[in-house]
Amino acid sequence: MKAHIGIHAESGLVHTAGVTTGKVHDAKVMANLIREDDTAVYGDKGYASDEKKRAAQAAGVHWAVKEKAKRGRALTQRQRAKNRRLG
Repeated sequence: MKAHIGIHAESGLVHTAGVTTGKVHDAKVMANLIREDDTAVYGDKGYASDEKKRAAQAAGVHWAVKEKAKRGRALTQRQRAKNRRLG
């Protein structure tokens, strides 16, 4: 079982919560966690998606989701540095 939580950045209060089985990929529930007035997205690499990253950046939303290596490739130096900064 996994819990997925959307939090208001300024107040720290939960605005959205959901639970899925362990089989459901995190990226499948991401759209349910993001509200139209959100200005930033934080998450681990399970939420990584190039398409969602580009859409967020185009909308002026800060994308702070850890980078994930492409299949068969290692993370670049830049990606590793970003992941370290994100914790």
